[in-house]
Parts: sequence; C-alpha cells; structure tokens
Amino acid sequence: MGVSSDPLLEVLSSGTMAVIMPSEAGTFTLTVRSINECGTSQTIYTVTVLESSHTTCGGTMLRISPNPASTVVHIAYDGFNDLQSVFSSSQLAFSVRIVNGHSGVLLEKFSTDGSVVELDVTNLQNGLYYVLMESSLGVWQEQLLISK
Repeated sequence: MGVSSDPLLEVLSSGTMAVIMPSEAGTFTLTVRSINECGTSQTIYTVTVLESSHTTCGGTMLRISPNPASTVVHIAYDGFNDLQSVFSSSQLAFSVRIVNGHSGVLLEKFSTDGSVVELDVTNLQNGLYYVLMESSLGVWQEQLLISK
C-alpha cells in the first residue's frame, strides 16, 4: 500500500497502479517515481480537484445505508467499482463489526470479495453504534444510528 504525506490524500497502490482519493477539492502536487533496470525517473504533476465525492471521517472508504437504520443495514466500500479495477478480490475482502461502548462486538460479518455486506439489525436497541470495517487496505469507523 502506498503512503501519502498529505493528510488530504489517500493513496492505495497495488503493483504498478494506484488510486488517489482526495478528501476535499484543491490543487495537489503528485510526484511519481519509477524505478527499473535503466535507473530511476521522476515526473511531477499538478492535479486540481474541483469536487471530491470521497466522503471522509478520517479518510474513510466506508459506506453505510440506510443510516439511520431500523431493520437491515448495507455496508460496503465507498467507490467499490473504481477499487475493483485496481485491486484483486482477495485484497478487497473485509470484515465488518458493529460495536457499542459497553458490550463490545454485537454483530460481525465478512465479505470475501469486497462486495456489499448485509446485516440484520432488528435485535439492536435504539441508539448510537459504531461500524468498524477492516481490510488489507485499512481500518475505518463510522457511526450508525438505530432508530425504530
């Protein structure tokens, strides 16, 4: 996985490709370094992002719907189709946990290929919970409101 020193950019890399997801609009400098048998080369690009559709909560890639929920919640990567073109199914596999501050893990489910996970939340009481999504690409957390 690539690393970005800019807190407004999230860089995910696999092999020779990378996905760069800005968390807000702005102008960024992108430096690409290539290393091969002929040596090292560097190209600098200036990229202007007019609008970002990448929702953030500390750089999250987590999408929860509906939120608030009462019966069923769907959890997936935000921008799954774009990620699918860069990463393998095994790299996109993730686990999802719904937790609260008192009892720990209340629900848990896995996606082996990065597709949407559906969780039945009918047994959860009204209140605020946290959804934790963990994969080889990172760990994300979002709030989930249960309201019946």
